[in-house]
Amino acid sequence: MTRRSPELEALAQRFATAMLSAEGDTVVNFLSAEDPLVFCGSAYGEVWQGDFLRDSYADHVNEFPNPKSVNHEVTAYENGDTGWALWTGTVVLPTNGTEIEMHLSLNFVMEKGFWKVQLIHNSVAISNIEVLGYEHSAITNLLEALENEPHDIGQTGNATLLFTDIVNSTALAEALGDRQWAAIVHEHLEDVSTSITRHSGTLVKSLGDGTMSSFPSASAAMTAAMELQRLLAAKTAEPRLSIRAGIHTGDVIAADGDFFGTVVNKAARITETAQAGEIRVSDAAKLMVGTDPAYAFSDRAALRLKGLEGHHVVHLLKW
Repeated sequence: MTRRSPELEALAQRFATAMLSAEGDTVVNFLSAEDPLVFCGSAYGEVWQGDFLRDSYADHVNEFPNPKSVNHEVTAYENGDTGWALWTGTVVLPTNGTEIEMHLSLNFVMEKGFWKVQLIHNSVAISNIEVLGYEHSAITNLLEALENEPHDIGQTGNATLLFTDIVNSTALAEALGDRQWAAIVHEHLEDVSTSITRHSGTLVKSLGDGTMSSFPSASAAMTAAMELQRLLAAKTAEPRLSIRAGIHTGDVIAADGDFFGTVVNKAARITETAQAGEIRVSDAAKLMVGTDPAYAFSDRAALRLKGLEGHHVVHLLKW
């Protein structure tokens, strides 16, 4: 029998309070240890599942700018070992005093005597750029540059595309100043170029801290991406850089803007779903390497990608 649940109302309020206070580790403690575990947000690509959600949700919550809750209402119900809650409220952004409406719905399951969250739907009435005050645009700018300039991927037919960009580059640039940041980016791009060349790839374009490269095989692209992640992880000098990377395989035809653009766009949008230190790979690219033990994957997720119809399966490449 379905009944009102003061217990779940209290838990939902604690969850919302921790989220608004940017207490990522606290919020993750609410998450179910069992799948399916799903988060759905407002922005493009914000449909995360399983271990990917468990590993990245704390960082996502930690980006919240600590808005103040002006008023809120929470209702919850339970039926046996399942329950659900709805939190709605108005919050004020500390950066500019803007008031926004926020909705949070949670589905609960009972696990070993404790209520755990298995589905999160979180939405706000304005875009992430207004909530967080920034939007990383390296990949979008790189896509625009590729559309406006001639490019040569070095081959036709089947190819694998790799995008990379530095996470939190805007904040780092502001902290270090233009001259020092330019030197750091230059050194990073040299490392990227070296890895690409070593694995038979072609650096198609770099813009700011974003790069796009083409490889004759998915395995070569994945190996180059893993090498770059390991290289950055091993460096001890500050600032410690982190990159996100995205890989997609498809048929490309040199000078055919429409078809080439579709493959490029998907690789770029997959990159935007990655978090710091991650390599996200399309289902097509994963299929190319088969069961090769050199490549291990997890966190299969079907995501919506900006500018592309339907859901697209992506995987996390372990490095």
